[in-house]
Amino acid sequence: MHPAAPEKHGVVAAHIDFVNGTQNTLDYVMFKTTAYTNDGKLVRAKKTGRENAWLRVAGPFAPGESSGDKRWDKVWQNSHLSCFRIDGAELIDVNGVVEYYEADRIKLMPELASKGNCDGNG
Repeated sequence: MHPAAPEKHGVVAAHIDFVNGTQNTLDYVMFKTTAYTNDGKLVRAKKTGRENAWLRVAGPFAPGESSGDKRWDKVWQNSHLSCFRIDGAELIDVNGVVEYYEADRIKLMPELASKGNCDGNG
């Protein structure tokens, strides 16, 4: 998971590669994200102006399956954006069951976890 380098006018895309760690096949995953600048300032979502950007990806994703690198364009607009965090994820399985996972239930890959937190504290 990482922001892309800012493009023209500071527009920034998001990249997430995840593995379905549940026992169910997932139809959709929606990630709730928050982005920050180098000095810890919140970056609002470009389209909504809200503090969080929701990033949706369609499956199906079988248990243990990787999504591959998913990219969402024009998520934020700030040439100083340095990171974003996943605050939670809404999972919808093939039976239509919806479950929300808070950040503490989402396991980051070791290489991301070692980079520290993206928490707005600079």
